[in-house]
Amino acid sequence: MRIQQRHNLRGSFANPIDTFDRATRGLLDGHEVGTGLHVPWAILLAVGVVIAFRRWPLSYGAFAAAMLVAGISSSNLDSLERYALSAFPFVLAAAGLLRREWLERSVLVLSGAAMVGYAVLVFLSAAVP
Repeated sequence: MRIQQRHNLRGSFANPIDTFDRATRGLLDGHEVGTGLHVPWAILLAVGVVIAFRRWPLSYGAFAAAMLVAGISSSNLDSLERYALSAFPFVLAAAGLLRREWLERSVLVLSGAAMVGYAVLVFLSAAVP
């Protein structure tokens, strides 16, 4: 955490409400679309924390919550997904929801469409991966 607080990396800790507000405003006014696209993922990850607490051991939920808090307390949300991918309880929580074949296929199709959408935004310089 100490290394990540450097100004050229994650930055110092910030109020998550201010960070969300700035990212949401950037998405809505079109100035920072790439940063604003992290807001829906943060909400989805918060749901993942709840699922992890309900369906998995307490330590899994606590680890997921700690990773989410670390991710949303930075000066921007740009690394949020990377932090989430380092917390396996998010993957377990999501996988546990895909018990029906039609739901699994739907998620795969939506994931492919999201990847294409993000690729287009990167090519248009609206988002930085």
